[in-house]
Amino acid sequence: MLLVRVLWPRFLVLEVLILHFLILGESRKTLSSCDKESLKYKTPRPKIDLGCPGGALRFNKQRETRVSTKCNPIADNNNNKNSTTTLVIHDYIDPESGEEKRIELSPNDTSWKTLTCTRKIRESTKTRLQPCGPISYSNVMIDIGWTSDTNFTTQLSVCHNIADETTWFSNHTIQGSLSSFGTFEKDDSRPSYFKEGSQFFTKSSASTSYKLRTQKDKFIKIFGAQNDFFSIRRSFYLARGHLTPDGDFDLIHNSLADATYHYINVAPMWQSINNGNWKVLEGSIRLYVSLLSEDFVVYTGTYGVLKLPNKNGVKIPIYLGEDELIPVPKLIWKILFNPRREEAIVFIGSNNPFLEQIETMNNNNTFLNFVNYFKCYSRLRFFQIRHRKTILVIALLLFTISIFWESIHFNSTEWSTGGKFKSLRLYQDEMLLLQAHIGYLRKKLANAGVNVNLNDPDIPTIYVITPTYGRPEQLAELTRLCHTFLLVPNLHWILVEDAKIPTTLVTNFLNNCGVSYTQLYVLTPEQAKLKDMDPHWSKPRGVIQRNEGIQYLRNLFAKNNQEDLKGVVYFGDDDNTYSLELFSTMRDTKTVSVWPVALVGGLLVEKPRVNNGKVVGWDVAWSPYRAFATDMAGFAVNLQLLLRKPRAKFSYRVKIGQLESEFIKHLIPDISHLEPKSHKKIQVWHTRAKKANLEQEVKLKINLLPPSDANFVM
Repeated sequence: MLLVRVLWPRFLVLEVLILHFLILGESRKTLSSCDKESLKYKTPRPKIDLGCPGGALRFNKQRETRVSTKCNPIADNNNNKNSTTTLVIHDYIDPESGEEKRIELSPNDTSWKTLTCTRKIRESTKTRLQPCGPISYSNVMIDIGWTSDTNFTTQLSVCHNIADETTWFSNHTIQGSLSSFGTFEKDDSRPSYFKEGSQFFTKSSASTSYKLRTQKDKFIKIFGAQNDFFSIRRSFYLARGHLTPDGDFDLIHNSLADATYHYINVAPMWQSINNGNWKVLEGSIRLYVSLLSEDFVVYTGTYGVLKLPNKNGVKIPIYLGEDELIPVPKLIWKILFNPRREEAIVFIGSNNPFLEQIETMNNNNTFLNFVNYFKCYSRLRFFQIRHRKTILVIALLLFTISIFWESIHFNSTEWSTGGKFKSLRLYQDEMLLLQAHIGYLRKKLANAGVNVNLNDPDIPTIYVITPTYGRPEQLAELTRLCHTFLLVPNLHWILVEDAKIPTTLVTNFLNNCGVSYTQLYVLTPEQAKLKDMDPHWSKPRGVIQRNEGIQYLRNLFAKNNQEDLKGVVYFGDDDNTYSLELFSTMRDTKTVSVWPVALVGGLLVEKPRVNNGKVVGWDVAWSPYRAFATDMAGFAVNLQLLLRKPRAKFSYRVKIGQLESEFIKHLIPDISHLEPKSHKKIQVWHTRAKKANLEQEVKLKINLLPPSDANFVM
């Protein structure tokens, strides 16, 4: 289960709750009489297939198949137009060639290849008196789709309340299985208008209600001329927010995208949200289904009525239309259902850009009525992304919900969905995929040098101090760290270069990484530097750089009340490999925590010896009688403890191999104060990159030729 809060400072707010669950029911059955070759399909209704571009049709023998083109009208190469829109294909197969002998276009014969359309196809609507949404006699299901003779093929459906002129939810299929034929690319040729329909919005005019002039007058009437709720410049106005987005059909044909432009398929959504985080969410969903190359059924809906305070603090419900028609929803939600796996993800977003703080759900007024939610809520871990004025807060909730929905509820009012829901633990591979995508979003949204993680005061921040120096493998090893840190909540990376000035390579790297960072630099004294022929262990590396990072933290928090600080300091070198679990392991460190380190000291693993929850010694091969025989990657320090111990720093004046032990001596008196963590599990490895063989590069230099990476941007 994932909880995602997407926040915009003060005026751009969107909460998104992601839930993962199973839907029990029959798998989708293929009812088409066609043998699908490379042409992909979706099947919104039995026995009716909506073909999509990308391949060929192969028809069953000895059966008549009707194919609707809905071209309004059809014309052949001789410009002979025919009002009939149904192709009748007779399955007479030539016994020698195996080819179809005749394709008949009623009432005249013509060649299949000569057919073209003279203008765009147009969708139509069909109303079904089927229960949907909160129980109400005014709710109807409306299908938007394509008519052919007596058949109707549904593209999307909406549950609409005729009396209140509001839509509860929409339903469609997003076809990730077609991603091999292209990408979801926005088509600029979109309709400039939305259709009201003669059966809907009979009490008010939706097109008039959404006009900016109408909205401005309404907000002035309710809140006065000096209100802060309407500002076109700041995107504080109500847009026609698609429930089923047009972009979900950009992979197929723009006529299908145009079919989403109906007022029954929109809800009043603040433009700062509609064109901001909700747009990012929709794009991320399209990317997600493309990565999986699978079809997903999508439900998108609304809940409640948004209330805003007047000058007396009284909260007023907001309606676009007169007489409490076209209500502005309080929440927007979306369900992404995979019918093959019978799993789903749920997103819940706030439609209030003026929230000063996140509203919490309670038992009496909850969006989703399911068991144990409140126990789960306290276990959330957040991390944050900022891009200019944008903040994206994403929380990972890693646990299994034991009991889930019997059906969708809103304040105990039953909704008709046609499916049952059951809980399921997140599959490991799916969690990794979601984490990877979160990392991708963070990288896309983060701005250079901003503090993207320090968002939740209840979660200790991990400050990772990493010394680094110039070498051919540097960028590769830093990139590996970046990809790991992107997935860790509340992490701040202090990267300290062994240099006189910041290098362009590291600066550019950090600007594009997406992790919250501080870039420092200090040059190692000449006498302390390793020479080319020196063993890597003969002189301690990164001493002055780690101290620079420690001093940065001391200066940063010098004026803070140290009792309020929640943090952990970790010395993470750039030549190690770190498990994500490691950062969860160290986060609650109270003094100094220790754990095993693999591939170090001539052993598969070095580890603290633990008895009854206490460190009693060290299982190491080299100098096991050190007071604290741990590796640099094998311990973390509580931030408050480090700040209270000003003498705690690394020193060149120590025996070989004693750097870590002498440092920890300044923090705690003996091993009894250590906190053993994960003493039977490996979560960090010394995976120092092999020194690259650059003999040919040296020859280029000798021959006064440019280096092989001369034209690359680093």
